[in-house]
Amino acid sequence: MPIPSTPSIMPNVLGYAADTVQIPETTPTGQGIPSFRDLFPFITQVDPDAGGVMVERAWMNALFNLLGQHAFFQQSGCVYPWQATLNYIAGSHVKGSDDVEYIALQPSGPDVSGTGAKDPAQQANRAYWVSLASFVSGDFVPDSRRVIAGTGLTGGGPLSADVTLAAKLTDSVSSTDSTTAASATAVKTAYDAAQSKLPLSGGTVTGNLSIKNMLDTIGTAPATEQELGLYNLDKNGNIMGGHDFVHSTGNLKVSQMYARNGNGLISSLGVYVSEDGTRYTLSSHDLVLTSDVRISRLFADNVRLIVFSGNVSNAGYAMRYSPDTGELYLDGKAVHGKADTAGNADTANYANSAGSALIAAPAVQWVVNLSGPQITVPSGGTYNVVCICFNDSGGKGAVKHYPNTAGGTVIQNATTDYMVAGLCARVA
Repeated sequence: MPIPSTPSIMPNVLGYAADTVQIPETTPTGQGIPSFRDLFPFITQVDPDAGGVMVERAWMNALFNLLGQHAFFQQSGCVYPWQATLNYIAGSHVKGSDDVEYIALQPSGPDVSGTGAKDPAQQANRAYWVSLASFVSGDFVPDSRRVIAGTGLTGGGPLSADVTLAAKLTDSVSSTDSTTAASATAVKTAYDAAQSKLPLSGGTVTGNLSIKNMLDTIGTAPATEQELGLYNLDKNGNIMGGHDFVHSTGNLKVSQMYARNGNGLISSLGVYVSEDGTRYTLSSHDLVLTSDVRISRLFADNVRLIVFSGNVSNAGYAMRYSPDTGELYLDGKAVHGKADTAGNADTANYANSAGSALIAAPAVQWVVNLSGPQITVPSGGTYNVVCICFNDSGGKGAVKHYPNTAGGTVIQNATTDYMVAGLCARVA
């Protein structure tokens, strides 16, 4: 293959003074006119005597003149200007409207899917076009480029001179201006404030901790129930327990603590107070006074019952009382705490003539000495009495038995002894 050599320079556009015509897009039917689509139609090949048409000189001049214009343009080292109607592939060279030569980095144009025409002179199209100077200089930016100060900055200008960019700063740690940057002083202030706060991982609070409800006042019932609190969550955000405060629409203030299991069952202990002075404590379940003493409540035959006993694993003897019927049971045995009616006979089963309630046989009462060396047996009926006494120095304790003692009897002891208490069991 021969080595290319430089052809003679065209002194001018080929046929620059020739008579020419405008070449059409397509050839009219039956004519011998060349066009951009068909060039020379088939009819120009047919013998004129057989109906063919010869190509006229002006059309040949027009073709060669058009090709000569482009050859002379390129021979002169010119670059075609960018056109919005043309499609460009990567590597294409064009001259922008700013007289800067650009190289295409990726395809663009009206027929390029998802892209469309991209004017290289526009800053927004730098992903599609780069100036030749930038392309050749690599890391260097040409002087034709400008530095534009963005949000929060001042300065900028062409790179043909030094460019200074300055940020708008503030020392405020509460500014909401999105165009102003925080200064080092503001950052340090925010850092110090963060260091003095309790971290999310926990820590020690050395002062009071308050939760303020900005919609509530203590003496006025809220329009809707208000609730605020501290809650203990598991790693998935499920509430396991906590302490909360409720202000009801009836102006009742409730502070409660509670625990919750995985099935959603809750046990709570709350204190209630209203503006009319009503105050009480409410437990949703059994009260355990110590680890082995329990107060619980239950329903039997629609009657409320209060039960005093040991814990679940060691209940021991239980006492059960009904506030609805007044009945009292000790380990399943009835202890009548009130008479059926006032004015009945003074017997073991009813009240005395004054209507005072007596303990039915064989109920037991514990009598404590208030002063002096004696105790007084409860009124009415007959009792077996067992007394505990000590001498005046507090030693040599003794137990003394007084069987079949009438109610109301004052049991004396020796002056040197001190009667402490007596257990009185009614037998009649």
